[in-house]
Amino acid sequence: SGAGASTQIKKQEVRSAGMIAFRELTKDDLSFLIEVRNECREMLHDNSAFDLADASNWFDRLHPRFYIIERNSVAVGYFRTSSWDETNRHLYIGCDLHANFRGQGVAQLAYSSFLRFLFDELGMNKVSLEVLEHNIRAQRLYRKLGFTVEGIKRQEVWRYDRYLNSQLMSMLKSEYVAPRVGVERK
Repeated sequence: SGAGASTQIKKQEVRSAGMIAFRELTKDDLSFLIEVRNECREMLHDNSAFDLADASNWFDRLHPRFYIIERNSVAVGYFRTSSWDETNRHLYIGCDLHANFRGQGVAQLAYSSFLRFLFDELGMNKVSLEVLEHNIRAQRLYRKLGFTVEGIKRQEVWRYDRYLNSQLMSMLKSEYVAPRVGVERK
């Protein structure tokens, strides 16, 4: 398939899998985005705090390809995507959930749905992510989903008066196995 428009979700089109759905981030979502991002920023590579003005400028300047995750029509988090490589069919992803929805299996369902969309609908060949060494819960989830550690970026981030390593993980389309439980096919 061709590059560009083939990997775009139409504005406000909602993709759903059972109780989990995702849609493109809009300016109306920025308050929610910064609430979630600022609350979980210690798990992110850039732990800067942002306000609504910062987020609005960022949104207008970069037109990010972020996706709001909804559970039963309620926003519960968002997916970050970056470094889209249309030629090699590769991108980076990340997910941040609101504190009220962690530990309930939402991230696993959301990732399963989003990975299916990326591999099956957009034809991506490789999905990568990075996770800081102190985020053990996320590392377990990524391994459970089928991500493989590609390498370690040593002393990548200064946090807690020390440097933290960052794990680079990825999944190839050939390694992806669509989940059969918990995600409804439509």
